[in-house]
Amino acid sequence: VLKEAGKLEDAADIYESVIKQVAKDDRLKSKQKDVYIEQFRYEVSNIYVELKKIDRATEHLAYLVKKHPDDPTFANDLGFIWADNDMKLEESEKLIRKAIDLDREQRKKRKNYDPKTDHDSGAYLDSLGWVLFKLKKTKEAKEWLLKAVEDKAAQHIEIFDHLGDVLVDLGEREAAIRAYEDGLKNVTESRRDQERKASVEKKLAKLKSSE
Repeated sequence: VLKEAGKLEDAADIYESVIKQVAKDDRLKSKQKDVYIEQFRYEVSNIYVELKKIDRATEHLAYLVKKHPDDPTFANDLGFIWADNDMKLEESEKLIRKAIDLDREQRKKRKNYDPKTDHDSGAYLDSLGWVLFKLKKTKEAKEWLLKAVEDKAAQHIEIFDHLGDVLVDLGEREAAIRAYEDGLKNVTESRRDQERKASVEKKLAKLKSSE
């Protein structure tokens, strides 16, 4: 509630306090403590990202990656945050590619696995495209981001925003406009999405004014 109200510092403080309380709670078994602590570490890492306290965010995510080296979510998130903040780009790319590989392996083990309909997570492909863009591998980044937006579960303004930025860098103005406009069709009421919406609208207006 505090997070959605924009009181990020207060939200982070509460999470940090609860993490310490859980660690000292004798009523909980060790495994129960781990479940709660890991959940709250993950939650607070996202808040620290919004607060631009990247060191704190990556500290929590690095803990989770070390604890669960075979979890694609943690690997992807840590890699993406590094990439988004121009940090450890080579290591970020390795982590994200690892996340994609891990996710593929896990999907193949599911009972409902069908190779004909199976596809990679658009969110993970977005991360890969974004770190490649940061590494100045723009054409390769475009390929992965185009695959990312094919995933119906990845119809998110942030991913279209990334695609738009890559297309602008490649000089593909009309395609960039379409990407930004598609992003604006996929905006939730969350505070984070609304902030992204304002940013995309400015980029779109600038592109259209250059006609």
